[in-house]
Amino acid sequence: MFDESNLHLLIMRESRRRDIPLTKLLRESLQAAADGKFTVRSDSKLSPDWREECRRLAAVAEAQRDWHWWHQHPWSQLKLLLVKEAEFLAWLDGATKHPLKEPAADTANPALKPAPKSKIDEAMSAEYEDAKQQGGKPPNVKEIVGLVQKRLRGQGLNASGRQVQRVADADKYKRFRRQPGRTVASEKRRNPR
Repeated sequence: MFDESNLHLLIMRESRRRDIPLTKLLRESLQAAADGKFTVRSDSKLSPDWREECRRLAAVAEAQRDWHWWHQHPWSQLKLLLVKEAEFLAWLDGATKHPLKEPAADTANPALKPAPKSKIDEAMSAEYEDAKQQGGKPPNVKEIVGLVQKRLRGQGLNASGRQVQRVADADKYKRFRRQPGRTVASEKRRNPR
């Protein structure tokens, strides 16, 4: 085992080994690097605000959906960040005591039946319609999961987060959600009332 590895390689490797979604491990790793949980250095000169850049990237890590995004700029620049592998793995071992993985489907209640796609679709449509009627921010792909699962449990059905997200990726639901980019919070900061 080498003493140092680049952050890009370590995240990719450990994501596969530990069965942690790449975007989730990326977010947590960048935040930990910015917080100094493990030592980071670079053969090229690091900009003085590299910690802030890590925090900025951590905030958008889980929203990545583009084809081959992991190998494109700015994510490919993580190859320039070298970390002591033992420190990174020690941090990750501690972090995974509090799992980074999505919780498993509700198996505690065997009375719940698996929801067919049509029922997930109905529940999702109802949630987006409710959000539209209330005039609030429509739930994003991550937020819709819990709302749909709750609605389905009320009907005696269950669906995994992954199943719900697959349905949410359909074009008919993309029109309900905000476009990627600015967040509601950033718009409020720019345009205080």
